[in-house]
Amino acid sequence: MNKPHAPSQTKFLNHLAARFPEVAEIIHARREKNGGRIYEFVEMNALTKWLGSMQSRSRGSGPAAEHSQAVMREFLDELENRFDIGDVGVENLIAVGLLLQLEYVEEFPALRALLPPRMSAWFAEWLDPGGRLNKPNPPAVVAFMNELASRFPDAAKVIQAQRREDQRILPYVEMGALILWLGSVQARTREPGTLGERATVVVRDFLDYLEHQFEGGDADIRNLIAVGFLEGLGLTKDEYPALRALLPPRMSAWHASDLGDGP
Repeated sequence: MNKPHAPSQTKFLNHLAARFPEVAEIIHARREKNGGRIYEFVEMNALTKWLGSMQSRSRGSGPAAEHSQAVMREFLDELENRFDIGDVGVENLIAVGLLLQLEYVEEFPALRALLPPRMSAWFAEWLDPGGRLNKPNPPAVVAFMNELASRFPDAAKVIQAQRREDQRILPYVEMGALILWLGSVQARTREPGTLGERATVVVRDFLDYLEHQFEGGDADIRNLIAVGFLEGLGLTKDEYPALRALLPPRMSAWHASDLGDGP
């Protein structure tokens, strides 16, 4: 598959690795784990977790805390310098790989307040209360998630657990949880006998239903599948590589085109 944005994304990640030794360790470890393949969004996701750990260490006093504060500030400034300046690939990498994670990963709430102006403005537009992804849920999207729960009993358990945890309906978070569930189901397809056969049917039917909605569904539903499922899958493909290979044609084409997936 063609990766239209990958060169600029890889170049930017390599720049970060050259600029920050700890970033270099994380990126090199990821690439070694993946046999030399570069998964740009997965690497940025790993850097988000590293940034969160740096923020935790910055709360203390003394040289170690001061070092963490300086590194974190310089890292965010490097991202800010390349954000929203016309490089679509790098902007998408930062937005999806880092900023979306700040919304959905509870461990790093303080990082939101530290974002420089352009990234902070993007976060406010898309993710703050009332933002594009945090507006009242369109009825069609809620109905779609409820239909998934109706069609797939195990998915229903995931959705219901997420709603109990959040105390509200967050379709994009629920879809992210379903990626992890579907990955675990796909892993069971290798089991012998009826267990593996049943898992194979569930994975196929789930993806086929998403494909059907992605082809002809409501625009809000298509966006939920694109952002909540396909972009989320791009962040977890080192854990569930087989799911990417199983995507039906339309979702596979979107994933390749918009996320630059493929060799």
